[in-house]
Amino acid sequence: MTNTNTHRRGKHTAKMLFGIIIIGVFLLGLASAALIYTDATEYGRSSHNYDIPDSVVSHVMVDTRGTAAGESSYITFIYSDGSSSDTGGQTVNYLSWSTKTFVNPNPSAIVTSIVASGGTHTYLRNFNAYTGGEFTPTNGGEGTGEGGTLCGNGIKEGNESCDSGTQNGVLCTAAYGGTCNYCSSSCKTETIRGGYCGDGILNSAYEECDDGNTANLGDKCTNECKKQFSITVEDFPPIVWQCDHRIVYDDATEPGRISEDGQELVERMNDYAFEGEQIQWKVLVMDKNGIDKVSDVYVTVDGNKEANCHRLNENYKDVDSSCNAKILEENIETFNPETMAYYLCTLTIETTESMYGQLDITVEAEDLDGILGTMDETESWFLNPTIELSVDTELNFEEVVPGTSTYSHRILVGNNADADSGVILDMFISGTDFYDSSSSGAKCPTSNQLSLESLRYYATNGAYSTHNDPRADEEGYVPIEYGIGFNNPKPFYGNNELIQTNKLGVYYTANKLLPGSKLAVIFRLNLPEPCNGDFDTGNIYFWGEAI
Repeated sequence: MTNTNTHRRGKHTAKMLFGIIIIGVFLLGLASAALIYTDATEYGRSSHNYDIPDSVVSHVMVDTRGTAAGESSYITFIYSDGSSSDTGGQTVNYLSWSTKTFVNPNPSAIVTSIVASGGTHTYLRNFNAYTGGEFTPTNGGEGTGEGGTLCGNGIKEGNESCDSGTQNGVLCTAAYGGTCNYCSSSCKTETIRGGYCGDGILNSAYEECDDGNTANLGDKCTNECKKQFSITVEDFPPIVWQCDHRIVYDDATEPGRISEDGQELVERMNDYAFEGEQIQWKVLVMDKNGIDKVSDVYVTVDGNKEANCHRLNENYKDVDSSCNAKILEENIETFNPETMAYYLCTLTIETTESMYGQLDITVEAEDLDGILGTMDETESWFLNPTIELSVDTELNFEEVVPGTSTYSHRILVGNNADADSGVILDMFISGTDFYDSSSSGAKCPTSNQLSLESLRYYATNGAYSTHNDPRADEEGYVPIEYGIGFNNPKPFYGNNELIQTNKLGVYYTANKLLPGSKLAVIFRLNLPEPCNGDFDTGNIYFWGEAI
Protein backbone atom coordinates (compact mmCIF):
# COMPACT_ATOMS: atom_id res chain seq x y z
CA MET A 1 0.00 0.00 0.00
CA THR A 2 1.29 3.45 -0.83
CA ASN A 3 0.25 6.79 0.64
CA THR A 4 0.92 10.34 -0.47
CA ASN A 5 1.04 13.26 1.92
CA THR A 6 1.20 16.99 1.46
CA HIS A 7 1.96 19.39 4.79
CA ARG A 8 -25.47 28.31 -4.50
CA ARG A 9 -61.22 41.01 -15.22
CA GLY A 10 -62.36 42.62 -13.04
CA LYS A 11 -66.26 43.08 -12.93
CA HIS A 12 -67.74 46.27 -14.42
CA THR A 13 -71.05 47.87 -15.48
CA ALA A 14 -71.23 50.20 -18.48
CA LYS A 15 -72.50 53.64 -17.38
CA MET A 16 -72.58 57.10 -18.94
CA LEU A 17 -69.78 59.42 -17.84
CA PHE A 18 -71.23 61.63 -15.04
CA GLY A 19 -74.59 60.10 -16.10
CA ILE A 20 -74.62 62.56 -19.07
CA ILE A 21 -72.72 62.99 -22.30
CA ILE A 22 -72.34 66.68 -23.11
CA ILE A 23 -72.65 67.34 -26.81
CA GLY A 24 -71.81 70.78 -28.16
CA VAL A 25 -69.01 73.20 -28.79
CA PHE A 26 -67.39 72.78 -25.37
CA LEU A 27 -65.09 70.04 -24.14
CA LEU A 28 -63.85 69.29 -20.65
CA GLY A 29 -60.09 69.64 -20.46
CA LEU A 30 -57.57 69.01 -17.68
CA ALA A 31 -54.37 70.88 -16.86
CA SER A 32 -51.53 70.68 -14.38
CA ALA A 33 -51.98 66.98 -13.68
CA ALA A 34 -49.36 64.91 -11.77
CA LEU A 35 -48.54 61.34 -12.68
CA ILE A 36 -48.97 58.99 -9.71
CA TYR A 37 -48.83 55.53 -11.30
CA THR A 38 -47.61 54.08 -14.59
CA ASP A 39 -47.45 50.60 -16.10
CA ALA A 40 -46.14 50.19 -19.67
CA THR A 41 -46.85 46.44 -19.82
CA GLU A 42 -49.09 45.17 -22.60
CA TYR A 43 -52.09 43.17 -21.32
CA GLY A 44 -54.75 41.18 -23.16
CA ARG A 45 -57.35 40.10 -23.41
CA SER A 46 -60.52 41.70 -21.91
CA SER A 47 -59.26 43.42 -18.73
CA HIS A 48 -56.54 44.13 -16.20
CA ASN A 49 -56.67 45.28 -12.57
CA TYR A 50 -54.06 47.96 -11.77
CA ASP A 51 -53.25 47.94 -8.05
CA ILE A 52 -52.28 51.60 -7.68
CA PRO A 53 -51.15 53.33 -4.45
CA ASP A 54 -54.19 54.58 -2.49
CA SER A 55 -54.61 58.06 -4.01
CA VAL A 56 -57.00 60.73 -5.27
CA VAL A 57 -57.22 60.14 -9.03
CA SER A 58 -58.45 62.72 -11.53
CA HIS A 59 -58.15 60.71 -14.72
CA VAL A 60 -56.32 57.89 -16.44
CA MET A 61 -54.83 57.49 -19.91
CA VAL A 62 -54.30 54.13 -21.55
CA ASP A 63 -53.36 52.90 -25.03
CA THR A 64 -55.87 50.47 -26.57
CA ARG A 65 -55.96 48.33 -29.69
CA GLY A 66 -58.60 45.91 -31.04
CA THR A 67 -57.99 42.82 -33.11
CA ALA A 68 -61.66 42.75 -34.06
CA ALA A 69 -63.92 45.59 -35.20
CA GLY A 70 -66.48 47.12 -32.82
CA GLU A 71 -64.55 46.68 -29.59
CA SER A 72 -64.97 49.20 -26.73
CA SER A 73 -62.94 49.95 -23.59
CA TYR A 74 -64.08 51.04 -20.10
CA ILE A 75 -62.55 52.06 -16.80
CA THR A 76 -63.84 51.10 -13.32
CA PHE A 77 -62.58 53.07 -10.32
CA ILE A 78 -62.57 51.09 -7.03
CA TYR A 79 -62.73 53.35 -3.92
CA SER A 80 -61.49 52.82 -0.39
CA ASP A 81 -65.05 52.57 1.01
CA GLY A 82 -65.71 49.56 -1.21
CA SER A 83 -67.82 51.41 -3.77
CA SER A 84 -66.94 51.76 -7.46
CA SER A 85 -67.75 53.90 -10.52
CA ASP A 86 -67.61 53.06 -14.20
CA THR A 87 -66.80 55.44 -17.05
CA GLY A 88 -68.54 55.50 -20.39
CA GLY A 89 -67.19 53.23 -23.08
CA GLN A 90 -64.86 54.40 -25.83
CA THR A 91 -64.41 52.80 -29.22
CA VAL A 92 -61.18 50.87 -29.65
CA ASN A 93 -59.34 51.37 -32.93
CA TYR A 94 -59.10 48.30 -35.10
CA LEU A 95 -55.51 47.02 -35.48
CA SER A 96 -53.89 50.31 -34.37
CA TRP A 97 -52.96 51.74 -31.01
CA SER A 98 -54.69 54.93 -29.77
CA THR A 99 -54.56 56.74 -26.44
CA LYS A 100 -57.85 56.96 -24.52
CA THR A 101 -58.53 59.34 -21.62
CA PHE A 102 -61.04 58.43 -18.87
CA VAL A 103 -62.12 60.89 -16.14
CA ASN A 104 -62.88 59.71 -12.61
CA PRO A 105 -66.59 60.42 -11.81
CA ASN A 106 -65.66 60.81 -8.12
CA PRO A 107 -62.35 62.72 -8.17
CA SER A 108 -62.32 63.48 -4.43
CA ALA A 109 -62.54 59.85 -3.27
CA ILE A 110 -59.53 57.68 -2.50
CA VAL A 111 -58.97 55.15 -5.26
CA THR A 112 -57.39 51.81 -4.30
CA SER A 113 -57.39 50.11 -7.69
CA ILE A 114 -58.47 50.67 -11.29
CA VAL A 115 -59.83 48.08 -13.73
CA ALA A 116 -59.34 48.70 -17.44
CA SER A 117 -61.77 46.55 -19.44
CA GLY A 118 -62.68 45.84 -23.03
CA GLY A 119 -64.00 43.20 -25.35
CA THR A 120 -62.40 39.81 -25.80
CA HIS A 121 -60.20 41.23 -28.55
CA THR A 122 -59.04 44.35 -26.70
CA TYR A 123 -55.40 44.90 -25.73
CA LEU A 124 -54.08 47.46 -23.24
CA ARG A 125 -50.72 49.10 -22.59
CA ASN A 126 -49.06 52.30 -21.29
CA PHE A 127 -51.51 52.82 -18.43
CA ASN A 128 -51.02 56.15 -16.56
CA ALA A 129 -53.02 57.45 -13.58
CA TYR A 130 -52.98 61.18 -12.72
CA THR A 131 -54.06 63.38 -9.85
CA GLY A 132 -54.75 67.14 -9.63
CA GLY A 133 -55.71 69.68 -12.29
CA GLU A 134 -58.87 71.64 -12.96
CA PHE A 135 -61.56 71.21 -15.64
CA THR A 136 -61.78 74.22 -17.94
CA PRO A 137 -63.98 74.53 -21.04
CA THR A 138 -62.13 74.33 -24.33
CA ASN A 139 -63.44 74.36 -27.91
CA GLY A 140 -63.96 71.31 -30.08
CA GLY A 141 -64.70 67.70 -29.85
CA GLU A 142 -67.30 65.61 -28.21
CA GLY A 143 -66.90 64.16 -24.75
CA THR A 144 -63.95 64.20 -22.44
CA GLY A 145 -62.47 60.98 -23.70
CA GLU A 146 -61.65 61.63 -27.32
CA GLY A 147 -60.52 65.19 -28.10
CA GLY A 148 -59.88 67.26 -24.94
CA THR A 149 -56.78 69.29 -24.16
CA LEU A 150 -54.85 67.43 -21.47
CA CYS A 151 -51.47 68.53 -20.11
CA GLY A 152 -49.34 65.47 -19.70
CA ASN A 153 -50.58 63.35 -22.60
CA GLY A 154 -47.43 64.05 -24.60
CA ILE A 155 -49.35 65.94 -27.31
CA LYS A 156 -48.95 69.71 -27.71
CA GLU A 157 -52.47 71.10 -28.17
CA GLY A 158 -54.66 74.08 -27.35
CA ASN A 159 -52.84 76.85 -25.48
CA GLU A 160 -49.98 74.56 -24.42
CA SER A 161 -46.52 75.75 -25.37
CA CYS A 162 -45.17 72.20 -24.84
CA ASP A 163 -46.14 68.77 -23.55
CA SER A 164 -43.43 66.22 -22.75
CA GLY A 165 -45.79 63.73 -21.18
CA THR A 166 -44.27 62.01 -18.15
CA GLN A 167 -41.17 64.22 -18.49
CA ASN A 168 -43.15 67.39 -17.69
CA GLY A 169 -41.57 69.15 -14.74
CA VAL A 170 -38.21 67.42 -15.16
CA LEU A 171 -35.53 70.10 -15.04
CA CYS A 172 -32.83 70.26 -17.68
CA THR A 173 -29.15 70.97 -17.04
CA ALA A 174 -27.68 73.99 -18.76
CA ALA A 175 -24.04 74.09 -19.76
CA TYR A 176 -21.71 76.74 -18.38
CA GLY A 177 -22.45 80.02 -20.16
CA GLY A 178 -25.52 78.56 -21.86
CA THR A 179 -29.24 77.96 -21.39
CA CYS A 180 -31.67 75.08 -21.79
CA ASN A 181 -35.47 74.73 -21.95
CA TYR A 182 -37.80 72.24 -20.25
CA CYS A 183 -41.56 71.71 -20.16
CA SER A 184 -43.18 72.52 -16.82
CA SER A 185 -45.94 70.51 -15.15
CA SER A 186 -48.42 73.10 -16.48
CA CYS A 187 -47.17 72.60 -20.06
CA LYS A 188 -45.30 75.92 -20.23
CA THR A 189 -41.80 76.23 -21.64
CA GLU A 190 -39.32 77.31 -18.97
CA THR A 191 -35.69 78.37 -19.42
CA ILE A 192 -32.77 77.59 -17.14
CA ARG A 193 -29.50 79.45 -17.34
CA GLY A 194 -26.26 77.70 -16.63
CA GLY A 195 -23.44 79.00 -14.50
CA TYR A 196 -21.60 82.03 -15.80
CA CYS A 197 -18.80 84.38 -14.87
CA GLY A 198 -20.21 86.92 -12.43
CA ASP A 199 -22.89 84.79 -10.83
CA GLY A 200 -20.89 84.73 -7.58
CA ILE A 201 -20.53 80.94 -7.67
CA LEU A 202 -17.10 79.45 -8.31
CA ASN A 203 -17.31 77.02 -11.23
CA SER A 204 -13.86 75.52 -10.74
CA ALA A 205 -13.83 73.78 -14.12
CA TYR A 206 -14.02 77.17 -15.88
CA GLU A 207 -13.15 79.83 -13.31
CA GLU A 208 -10.28 80.64 -10.99
CA CYS A 209 -12.48 83.05 -9.02
CA ASP A 210 -15.98 84.64 -9.12
CA ASP A 211 -16.71 87.77 -7.11
CA GLY A 212 -20.25 88.27 -8.43
CA ASN A 213 -19.40 90.93 -11.00
CA THR A 214 -17.66 91.26 -14.34
CA ALA A 215 -15.74 94.45 -13.63
CA ASN A 216 -12.05 94.83 -12.86
CA LEU A 217 -12.46 96.65 -9.55
CA GLY A 218 -9.09 95.85 -8.02
CA ASP A 219 -10.56 92.88 -6.20
CA LYS A 220 -8.06 90.44 -7.69
CA CYS A 221 -10.72 88.74 -9.87
CA THR A 222 -10.93 89.88 -13.50
CA ASN A 223 -14.00 90.25 -15.69
CA GLU A 224 -13.10 86.82 -17.08
CA CYS A 225 -13.07 85.26 -13.64
CA LYS A 226 -9.29 84.87 -13.63
CA LYS A 227 -7.05 85.70 -10.73
CA GLN A 228 -4.95 88.76 -11.48
CA PHE A 229 -1.98 87.41 -9.58
CA SER A 230 -1.47 83.73 -8.68
CA ILE A 231 1.28 81.20 -8.23
CA THR A 232 0.20 77.58 -8.61
CA VAL A 233 2.39 74.90 -7.06
CA GLU A 234 2.33 71.64 -8.99
CA ASP A 235 0.84 68.67 -7.19
CA PHE A 236 3.75 66.26 -7.08
CA PRO A 237 2.67 62.61 -6.97
CA PRO A 238 4.51 60.57 -4.35
CA ILE A 239 7.35 58.37 -5.61
CA VAL A 240 7.95 54.91 -4.13
CA TRP A 241 11.30 53.17 -4.51
CA GLN A 242 11.88 49.61 -3.34
CA CYS A 243 15.12 49.19 -1.49
CA ASP A 244 17.18 45.99 -1.31
CA HIS A 245 15.01 44.56 1.42
CA ARG A 246 12.40 42.07 0.32
CA ILE A 247 12.15 39.22 2.81
CA VAL A 248 9.86 36.22 3.26
CA TYR A 249 9.32 35.09 6.86
CA ASP A 250 8.40 31.57 7.94
CA ASP A 251 5.14 30.81 9.74
CA ALA A 252 4.60 28.82 12.92
CA THR A 253 2.97 25.71 11.49
CA GLU A 254 6.05 23.51 11.39
CA PRO A 255 9.81 24.00 11.53
CA GLY A 256 11.50 23.89 8.14
CA ARG A 257 14.80 22.45 7.10
CA ILE A 258 16.49 25.79 7.77
CA SER A 259 14.06 28.39 9.12
CA GLU A 260 11.59 28.41 11.97
CA ASP A 261 8.71 30.69 13.01
CA GLY A 262 9.51 34.35 12.38
CA GLN A 263 12.84 33.60 10.74
CA GLU A 264 13.81 34.58 7.23
CA LEU A 265 12.71 31.88 4.79
CA VAL A 266 15.95 31.80 2.82
CA GLU A 267 15.09 28.49 1.15
CA ARG A 268 12.08 29.96 -0.71
CA MET A 269 13.21 30.14 -4.34
CA ASN A 270 10.04 31.09 -6.25
CA ASP A 271 7.29 33.66 -5.70
CA TYR A 272 4.73 31.61 -3.80
CA ALA A 273 3.63 31.91 -0.19
CA PHE A 274 1.29 30.17 2.22
CA GLU A 275 -1.14 31.27 4.91
CA GLY A 276 0.69 32.73 7.89
CA GLU A 277 3.89 33.48 6.00
CA GLN A 278 4.92 37.12 5.64
CA ILE A 279 6.43 39.18 2.82
CA GLN A 280 8.21 42.36 3.82
CA TRP A 281 9.49 45.34 1.82
CA LYS A 282 11.48 48.39 2.83
CA VAL A 283 10.62 51.37 0.61
CA LEU A 284 11.69 54.97 0.27
CA VAL A 285 8.85 57.46 -0.31
CA MET A 286 9.40 60.98 -1.60
CA ASP A 287 6.91 63.85 -2.05
CA LYS A 288 8.31 67.21 -3.15
CA ASN A 289 5.26 68.90 -1.65
CA GLY A 290 6.44 67.59 1.72
CA ILE A 291 6.52 64.11 3.24
CA ASP A 292 3.83 65.10 5.74
CA LYS A 293 1.45 65.48 2.82
CA VAL A 294 1.68 61.70 2.36
CA SER A 295 -1.39 60.38 4.16
CA ASP A 296 -0.87 56.64 3.76
CA VAL A 297 1.53 54.02 2.48
CA TYR A 298 0.20 50.50 2.06
CA VAL A 299 0.49 47.12 0.34
CA THR A 300 -2.09 46.22 -2.30
CA VAL A 301 -2.98 42.75 -3.54
CA ASP A 302 -4.58 42.84 -6.99
CA GLY A 303 -5.47 46.50 -6.36
CA ASN A 304 -7.03 45.90 -2.94
CA LYS A 305 -5.48 47.56 0.10
CA GLU A 306 -4.37 44.80 2.46
CA ALA A 307 -1.66 46.07 4.83
CA ASN A 308 -0.45 49.45 6.09
CA CYS A 309 3.22 50.32 6.15
CA HIS A 310 5.10 51.57 9.20
CA ARG A 311 7.13 54.77 8.93
CA LEU A 312 10.71 54.49 10.11
CA ASN A 313 11.82 57.59 11.99
CA GLU A 314 15.54 56.93 12.24
CA ASN A 315 17.97 59.68 11.28
CA TYR A 316 19.43 59.24 7.82
CA LYS A 317 22.06 61.26 6.02
CA ASP A 318 22.35 59.56 2.66
CA VAL A 319 19.85 57.67 0.56
CA ASP A 320 20.45 53.91 0.59
CA SER A 321 22.03 53.18 -2.79
CA SER A 322 20.02 49.91 -3.04
CA CYS A 323 16.85 52.00 -3.42
CA ASN A 324 18.12 53.18 -6.84
CA ALA A 325 16.30 56.47 -6.25
CA LYS A 326 16.10 58.49 -9.47
CA ILE A 327 13.95 61.23 -10.97
CA LEU A 328 14.42 60.99 -14.71
CA GLU A 329 18.22 60.79 -14.98
CA GLU A 330 18.94 62.50 -11.68
CA ASN A 331 20.28 60.23 -8.95
CA ILE A 332 18.87 61.09 -5.51
CA GLU A 333 21.75 60.64 -3.07
CA THR A 334 21.06 63.01 -0.15
CA PHE A 335 18.28 62.13 2.28
CA ASN A 336 15.92 65.07 2.91
CA PRO A 337 13.69 64.42 5.94
CA GLU A 338 11.32 67.19 4.82
CA THR A 339 10.42 65.34 1.63
CA MET A 340 11.49 61.72 2.26
CA ALA A 341 10.79 58.84 4.64
CA TYR A 342 11.49 55.11 4.78
CA TYR A 343 8.61 52.71 5.38
CA LEU A 344 8.55 49.05 6.38
CA CYS A 345 5.67 47.15 4.76
CA THR A 346 4.68 43.69 5.99
CA LEU A 347 2.00 41.57 4.31
CA THR A 348 0.76 38.50 6.17
CA ILE A 349 -0.77 35.93 3.84
CA GLU A 350 -4.41 35.27 4.72
CA THR A 351 -6.58 32.19 4.13
CA THR A 352 -7.46 30.85 0.69
CA GLU A 353 -10.93 32.42 0.98
CA SER A 354 -9.42 35.90 0.60
CA MET A 355 -6.01 35.23 -0.95
CA TYR A 356 -5.60 32.50 -3.55
CA GLY A 357 -4.00 32.26 -6.97
CA GLN A 358 -1.68 34.38 -9.11
CA LEU A 359 -1.97 37.91 -7.71
CA ASP A 360 -0.14 41.21 -8.27
CA ILE A 361 1.37 42.73 -5.14
CA THR A 362 2.88 46.20 -4.83
CA VAL A 363 3.32 49.15 -2.46
CA GLU A 364 1.46 52.43 -3.01
CA ALA A 365 1.70 55.87 -1.41
CA GLU A 366 -1.27 58.26 -1.29
CA ASP A 367 -1.20 61.97 -0.49
CA LEU A 368 -3.84 64.17 1.11
CA ASP A 369 -5.29 65.02 -2.33
CA GLY A 370 -5.75 61.34 -3.17
CA ILE A 371 -2.86 61.32 -5.66
CA LEU A 372 -1.18 57.91 -5.81
CA GLY A 373 2.37 56.80 -6.41
CA THR A 374 3.14 53.13 -7.01
CA MET A 375 6.32 51.12 -6.61
CA ASP A 376 7.70 50.15 -10.02
CA GLU A 377 8.52 46.62 -8.87
CA THR A 378 5.01 45.16 -8.95
CA GLU A 379 5.42 41.49 -8.09
CA SER A 380 3.37 38.49 -9.17
CA TRP A 381 2.89 35.96 -6.36
CA PHE A 382 0.99 32.69 -6.23
CA LEU A 383 -0.69 32.70 -2.83
CA ASN A 384 -1.81 29.56 -1.02
CA PRO A 385 -1.09 27.16 -3.90
CA THR A 386 -2.55 23.69 -3.62
CA ILE A 387 0.14 21.07 -3.01
CA GLU A 388 -0.51 17.56 -4.24
CA LEU A 389 1.50 14.42 -4.95
CA SER A 390 0.39 11.80 -7.44
CA VAL A 391 1.27 8.10 -7.43
CA ASP A 392 0.29 6.28 -10.59
CA THR A 393 -0.14 2.75 -9.18
CA GLU A 394 -0.21 0.61 -6.03
CA LEU A 395 2.84 -1.17 -4.74
CA ASN A 396 2.24 -4.90 -5.08
CA PHE A 397 4.47 -7.94 -5.14
CA GLU A 398 3.07 -11.10 -6.61
CA GLU A 399 3.91 -14.45 -5.06
CA VAL A 400 7.60 -14.57 -4.47
CA VAL A 401 9.96 -17.35 -3.51
CA PRO A 402 11.52 -17.14 -0.05
CA GLY A 403 15.22 -16.50 -0.14
CA THR A 404 15.05 -14.55 -3.41
CA SER A 405 14.76 -10.92 -4.53
CA THR A 406 11.74 -9.61 -6.41
CA TYR A 407 11.28 -6.26 -8.13
CA SER A 408 8.11 -4.20 -8.39
CA HIS A 409 6.74 -2.41 -11.41
CA ARG A 410 7.92 1.15 -11.85
CA ILE A 411 5.96 3.71 -9.83
CA LEU A 412 5.77 7.38 -10.89
CA VAL A 413 5.50 10.02 -8.18
CA GLY A 414 4.51 13.48 -9.49
CA ASN A 415 4.41 17.06 -8.24
CA ASN A 416 0.80 18.06 -8.96
CA ALA A 417 0.89 21.48 -7.30
CA ASP A 418 -1.15 24.26 -8.93
CA ALA A 419 0.01 25.03 -12.46
CA ASP A 420 2.21 28.13 -12.64
CA SER A 421 2.59 28.18 -8.86
CA GLY A 422 6.31 27.39 -9.06
CA VAL A 423 6.13 25.17 -5.97
CA ILE A 424 9.27 23.03 -5.63
CA LEU A 425 8.93 19.93 -3.45
CA ASP A 426 11.66 18.40 -1.33
CA MET A 427 10.90 14.65 -1.52
CA PHE A 428 11.00 12.09 1.28
CA ILE A 429 10.07 8.43 1.82
CA SER A 430 9.24 6.39 4.92
CA GLY A 431 7.51 3.12 5.73
CA THR A 432 6.38 0.58 8.33
CA ASP A 433 6.76 -3.13 8.83
CA PHE A 434 4.25 -5.44 7.12
CA TYR A 435 1.88 -8.02 8.65
CA ASP A 436 -0.53 -10.75 7.52
CA SER A 437 -4.05 -9.49 8.33
CA SER A 438 -5.49 -13.00 8.39
CA SER A 439 -4.92 -15.72 10.98
CA SER A 440 -2.72 -17.80 8.72
CA GLY A 441 0.16 -18.64 10.99
CA ALA A 442 2.42 -16.34 9.02
CA LYS A 443 6.08 -16.50 9.81
CA CYS A 444 8.94 -14.62 8.14
CA PRO A 445 11.42 -15.84 9.17
CA THR A 446 10.84 -16.10 12.92
CA SER A 447 7.64 -14.09 13.54
CA ASN A 448 4.48 -12.93 11.77
CA GLN A 449 6.26 -9.70 10.75
CA LEU A 450 7.89 -8.87 7.43
CA SER A 451 10.48 -6.30 8.41
CA LEU A 452 10.76 -2.98 6.54
CA GLU A 453 14.44 -3.83 6.21
CA SER A 454 13.45 -6.37 3.53
CA LEU A 455 12.47 -3.50 1.20
CA ARG A 456 14.74 -1.17 -0.74
CA TYR A 457 14.12 1.18 -3.65
CA TYR A 458 15.84 2.64 -6.69
CA ALA A 459 14.81 6.19 -7.77
CA THR A 460 15.57 8.41 -10.76
CA ASN A 461 14.89 12.13 -11.21
CA GLY A 462 16.14 13.64 -14.46
CA ALA A 463 19.90 13.21 -14.63
CA TYR A 464 20.10 11.90 -11.07
CA SER A 465 19.50 8.50 -9.50
CA THR A 466 20.16 6.68 -6.25
CA HIS A 467 23.03 4.85 -7.90
CA ASN A 468 25.38 7.50 -6.53
CA ASP A 469 23.52 7.81 -3.24
CA PRO A 470 25.93 7.04 -0.37
CA ARG A 471 23.23 4.87 1.24
CA ALA A 472 22.85 2.68 -1.85
CA ASP A 473 24.04 -0.92 -2.25
CA GLU A 474 25.79 -2.32 -5.30
CA GLU A 475 22.61 -2.17 -7.41
CA GLY A 476 21.86 1.41 -6.36
CA TYR A 477 19.00 0.41 -4.04
CA VAL A 478 18.50 2.43 -0.85
CA PRO A 479 16.96 1.26 2.45
CA ILE A 480 13.68 2.83 3.70
CA GLU A 481 13.68 4.59 7.04
CA TYR A 482 10.83 3.90 9.46
CA GLY A 483 8.27 6.73 9.77
CA ILE A 484 4.52 7.07 10.33
CA GLY A 485 4.37 10.88 10.00
CA PHE A 486 6.54 13.67 8.72
CA ASN A 487 9.52 13.93 11.07
CA ASN A 488 7.88 11.16 13.12
CA PRO A 489 9.30 9.49 15.03
CA LYS A 490 12.57 11.21 14.14
CA PRO A 491 13.61 14.09 11.85
CA PHE A 492 13.52 13.30 8.14
CA TYR A 493 16.22 15.79 7.17
CA GLY A 494 19.41 13.93 6.29
CA ASN A 495 17.72 10.53 6.65
CA ASN A 496 14.57 10.14 4.57
CA GLU A 497 15.32 12.02 1.33
CA LEU A 498 14.45 9.99 -1.74
CA ILE A 499 17.75 10.79 -3.48
CA GLN A 500 20.76 12.06 -1.58
CA THR A 501 23.05 13.22 -4.35
CA ASN A 502 24.50 16.56 -5.54
CA LYS A 503 24.11 18.41 -2.27
CA LEU A 504 24.12 22.22 -2.49
CA GLY A 505 23.87 23.92 0.88
CA VAL A 506 21.41 21.87 2.91
CA TYR A 507 19.41 20.63 -0.07
CA TYR A 508 20.04 17.80 -2.50
CA THR A 509 19.54 18.98 -6.07
CA ALA A 510 18.51 15.45 -7.11
CA ASN A 511 15.78 15.42 -4.44
CA LYS A 512 13.89 18.50 -5.70
CA LEU A 513 10.73 17.79 -7.70
CA LEU A 514 9.70 20.66 -9.97
CA PRO A 515 6.05 21.51 -10.78
CA GLY A 516 4.58 19.02 -13.24
CA SER A 517 7.62 16.72 -12.94
CA LYS A 518 7.69 13.06 -11.96
CA LEU A 519 10.34 10.79 -10.52
CA ALA A 520 10.41 7.02 -10.97
CA VAL A 521 10.74 4.49 -8.16
CA ILE A 522 11.27 0.71 -8.32
CA PHE A 523 11.14 -1.40 -5.16
CA ARG A 524 13.07 -4.56 -4.43
CA LEU A 525 11.88 -7.12 -1.92
CA ASN A 526 14.48 -9.40 -0.40
CA LEU A 527 12.22 -12.12 1.00
CA PRO A 528 13.78 -14.05 3.91
CA GLU A 529 13.84 -17.80 4.15
CA PRO A 530 11.82 -19.39 5.64
CA CYS A 531 8.77 -17.18 5.05
CA ASN A 532 5.08 -17.83 4.50
CA GLY A 533 1.98 -15.65 4.66
CA ASP A 534 0.17 -12.86 2.84
CA PHE A 535 1.71 -9.64 4.15
CA ASP A 536 -0.94 -7.13 3.13
CA THR A 537 -0.93 -4.72 6.08
CA GLY A 538 1.68 -1.98 6.10
CA ASN A 539 2.53 1.30 4.46
CA ILE A 540 5.06 3.05 2.25
CA TYR A 541 4.74 6.86 2.43
CA PHE A 542 5.88 9.49 -0.06
CA TRP A 543 6.23 13.00 1.33
CA GLY A 544 6.66 16.36 -0.40
CA GLU A 545 7.61 19.52 1.49
CA ALA A 546 7.35 22.87 -0.28
CA ILE A 547 10.71 24.55 -0.27
